[in-house]
Amino acid sequence: MAKPVKMPKNREFVFKSSSKGGSKYPWDNWLNGDLLLLERSVGVEGETGSIVEIHEQKDYEAPTNYMPAKLKTAARNRYKIVQVSRVDADGNRLGDALIIRARDMTADERVAEDALRIEEKEEAKAKKLAKRSSPTDETEAA
Repeated sequence: MAKPVKMPKNREFVFKSSSKGGSKYPWDNWLNGDLLLLERSVGVEGETGSIVEIHEQKDYEAPTNYMPAKLKTAARNRYKIVQVSRVDADGNRLGDALIIRARDMTADERVAEDALRIEEKEEAKAKKLAKRSSPTDETEAA
């Protein structure tokens, strides 16, 4: 049960921001519209494939195959569209690197994005309600 916090008289509680704070990656810098080469850091991979012990710090530690989805999600959250390439200008496949460029969504794309967000929110709400109202295994067994 929640309990009230007692403070000395004439003293105000100050919320401090988390020491970690923000995102692991500088999304706003990456999604600024410039054509950028993002390279994976070099080091020891953990069980999930991410770099856990960095030997040479570069741009990202996640597996390169995961980064396009991460970039697209970060761009979408900022009403941007990002293009991602695993191939350089000469058609050579990049190893652990990506070439990206982002742009702002057009007015029509923003309207469509807002509609999609509303739809996704309603679907999540319906799914949550269905989960709450579905009978448990114990009820079904009775």
